[in-house]
Amino acid sequence: GVEARRRAAFRDEKVELDVEMERLRGDKDRLLREQKKARGDERHLCEGELLEIERRISDIQMVASPRMVVRDATPEALVREMGRQGGRLSWVHPEGGQVINLCTKSYLKNGESKLAALCQAYSGESITVTRITRDDVDVPHPMLTMLLAAQPHVLRDILGNRELEDIGFVGRLVVAVPPSIVGKRPLSTGEVPEPVRRGYEDRITTLVERGRPNPDEMPVLTLSVDAAALFQQARDRLEREIGDGGRLSFCPSWGAKMQGRLGRLAGLFHLAAGMSVEEPISEATMRNAVGVSDWACEHFEAAWLMADPRGEEARTRKAWLFILRAL
Repeated sequence: GVEARRRAAFRDEKVELDVEMERLRGDKDRLLREQKKARGDERHLCEGELLEIERRISDIQMVASPRMVVRDATPEALVREMGRQGGRLSWVHPEGGQVINLCTKSYLKNGESKLAALCQAYSGESITVTRITRDDVDVPHPMLTMLLAAQPHVLRDILGNRELEDIGFVGRLVVAVPPSIVGKRPLSTGEVPEPVRRGYEDRITTLVERGRPNPDEMPVLTLSVDAAALFQQARDRLEREIGDGGRLSFCPSWGAKMQGRLGRLAGLFHLAAGMSVEEPISEATMRNAVGVSDWACEHFEAAWLMADPRGEEARTRKAWLFILRAL
C-alpha cells in the first residue's frame, strides 16, 4: 500500500540522516572543546554555532518513519504521533477496544478531558500539550481520522456518557448501526471483484498522494450555483431538525456538527473523483453528500435510542411519527 511504499523510500533517506547526525555530533563535540578555550567574540561565535547545530540535530530527531495508521494508542500517544507525522494520522481499530478506555473516568478528571485534543484534531485546531515530565507537543495543523468498529455495548457507553457529549466528542462522531446477520451468515463469501478493489485502492491512493497544501496557502473549494442551493436547503433542514421538537432535538450539538460535515463530505467526494481544487463542486457531488448526511442522521438516531436512558420516551415519539407519516 501507500504506507509501505513511503516506508521503503524513507529507509534510503534515513541512511543519509544518520550520516548527517553523526557529522553534526562531531561538530558539536569540537565546538564544545573550542568554547572552553575561547574568549570574548570567539566564545560568542562558538555559542551561536552550537545553537544552530542543536537546532539541526533537533530537526533530524523529529523526522519519523512515515506512518498513516495506528491501532492501539491512548489519546496522549495519538497526539505525540500526530506531531511526528506532521499532523496527519488515522486511528483504526477493528474491535474498538480503546474506545472503552475513552469512556472511563480516567479520561475525564476535574472537568478537564484528555479527549479535548482529539476534538481539536477533528476541527483542525492547533494542539499544544505541555507536561512537566515530558517534552511539549505542538501540532499546529492536525488532521485526525478515526475509524472504530465497536460492539453495541461500547457504542451505548459512549453515547450514554453525558460528559463526552458536553465536551463535544459525541457531536463529532458518525455512527453506523447495521442490522445483525447472526443466524444468516454464510460459511464462505465471495472475493471482492478485482475492478472494485482496484478502483477503491486507486481512489484512496489519489487522495493520499495529493499531499498536503501549505497551511498558509490553503486552497478554498467553491460550489456551483446549483450545488450551493442544494447545500443551503440541506443545511436549513438540519437546522430545523435540531430545534425544539425536531428529529435531532435530542442532541442538537451533533446536528450542528453535521451541517459542517456535509460540506466536508462534498469536498472529499469532489477530490476523490480526481477533480481539481479550481473546479467548483457540482450539484451531483453535493447530492451524493446529502444522501450520506441523511443516512448518517438515520443511524445516529437509531444509535441514540439504544443508548439514551430516556429511550422509551424517544421510541414512543418515533412510533407516533411513523403513524403520522403513514396517515
